[in-house]
Amino acid sequence: MFSFFFSVVYFSGGLVVSYLILDSIRKFIRTFNLFAPSKLRDLHSKPIPSFIGVGFIVLFLLGTFFYSKLIDIHIDYSVFLLCLLIITLIGVRDDLLEISSKEKLLFQLIVINILLYANQHLVIDHLHGFLGIYEIPFYFSYFFTCFIGVAVINSFNLIDGIDGNAGVNALISFVLFAVIFWTIENQAFLGICILMSSLVLGYLFINLRRVKKGFMGDTGSLFIGFMIFVMTLLLMNSESVFLANILPSKSVLPLAPLSIFILPILDTLSVYSYRIKIGRSPFSPDNYHLHHLALKLFSRHHFTAALFLNGFVISFCLLFALLSFNTPPLISISLYFAFVFLLVVYSNRIRTKIRRRLGKKASDVVVFED
Repeated sequence: MFSFFFSVVYFSGGLVVSYLILDSIRKFIRTFNLFAPSKLRDLHSKPIPSFIGVGFIVLFLLGTFFYSKLIDIHIDYSVFLLCLLIITLIGVRDDLLEISSKEKLLFQLIVINILLYANQHLVIDHLHGFLGIYEIPFYFSYFFTCFIGVAVINSFNLIDGIDGNAGVNALISFVLFAVIFWTIENQAFLGICILMSSLVLGYLFINLRRVKKGFMGDTGSLFIGFMIFVMTLLLMNSESVFLANILPSKSVLPLAPLSIFILPILDTLSVYSYRIKIGRSPFSPDNYHLHHLALKLFSRHHFTAALFLNGFVISFCLLFALLSFNTPPLISISLYFAFVFLLVVYSNRIRTKIRRRLGKKASDVVVFED
């Protein structure tokens, strides 16, 4: 179905429609003054439409309804839409009213359980020898899959702090997943990856403008995080014969989503561990995320900092793709966790130096203007 010509037309049409719809939502928000209360850690002094990501669910519906039966082969399409709708509503409420982390977590768990109840084949019950783990008992596998869902959804939300960072990272993620789904001949989610890539690119054209700009907000980042979670479940449960033949061992399969998602993983592990280290709650707000460090150390221009971080993501994915295909599984897996550990330690040392330089109180929130 998704021939090269059709994919180009599908992507181009999605790009144009997404830009027009998301920009219309931006104008609607500004016209009716639907701005969230400002926060001390915000990096922009002027109010900017902050939840144009509400249009993602509309664009997804418009872009997929004509091949919904193809999607049904892999996941219940109606349940998938319901989950995306609930995630969108959670995001809108959080963008406008700032709901508590506990309430947000509760709704996320409800959405994940709705998805898994209707699609039990998506539960991760086997790791094929990754970290020495093979079959996972059913109830623990259910809990484990829920944990992954919460981690992925919230980790992606954390990197949406400067212009372009979450958008460029999402674009890279969907392009890489498109390659994977093309490889394993999953036509439905290849199409969804093409659609999501065009949608995110349309958003970036708005997000990166100096005037008349808009943010996806929690509405958009939660939506994208949930989408990446679903794609991870499909990959982990894939029975592709071709995939099994080209991999030296299926135990390295988790390295694909772990590498694609490296930026949110590093940001979450490093910033949470640092907050705990200095005696603060891991959920307390500050400007110590990786994108803030990039602004401080490399460039005060948001997009330049975002390109630096996501250039690292591409390099990291290429490195571990090569390692996974050319080294024994134990070596590539061990190197992955060694790299993550060293990067977390190094980034926390940078945080310590910045905090000492600025003073403990002043460094809790550091404002950068683009």
